[in-house]
Amino acid sequence: MSSKNWSALDEVSVDKEMSERTIRIQGPRGASMVQVVGLLQELGIASEDVDALATGPPGSNAYDVVFKEKDKCDSFLKYFNKGARQYKDFDYEFSMFVRQIVTLKVYWLPVCTRPMVIHDIFSKFGKVVSIGNDTLQIGDFETLLGVRLFTLKVSVSEKAAIPHIVAFDCGAKAQVTMQGRPPLCLRCLELGNVRGACPCQKFS
Repeated sequence: MSSKNWSALDEVSVDKEMSERTIRIQGPRGASMVQVVGLLQELGIASEDVDALATGPPGSNAYDVVFKEKDKCDSFLKYFNKGARQYKDFDYEFSMFVRQIVTLKVYWLPVCTRPMVIHDIFSKFGKVVSIGNDTLQIGDFETLLGVRLFTLKVSVSEKAAIPHIVAFDCGAKAQVTMQGRPPLCLRCLELGNVRGACPCQKFS
């Protein structure tokens, strides 16, 4: 099966009126549509209040809820102050669809690289919310990794513009992954597969 890359989805591609009454629910690993519906019902949202539900790409754990009325959507988010809610021992975060929170990881940077480098690069693509390090745990051994873990608040077009590779004038490079985004193959530089399972390797 072949695929074709089209131009990035931006604000022109989105129904503005619909997007303004849409919220994004970011679920934990293992979240499902059934759980999201249960969460909505627990919060007093009935099927009569909702136009549509949609899921994000596999692994993103993101769910979009389109309200029938913008006022209902606004009051819902205002009540929760764009925060989180626990349901069946898992935390779910709420945000406006037009401005969403995305989680990214940056690989290959020297471990001593200052957080301000991450901030300066990615503040061009949205608002930097948090910057930290991923962790490693093997048995009783636990430590920080050089992999940077951070979150951005972005629009649809800003999210689409976030690069897979950041190149520096000194020749150094950093790989950027985003939760829910198809990976970049480091062998063929195509989206959707990884180096170990790249179709090109059978010909090399």
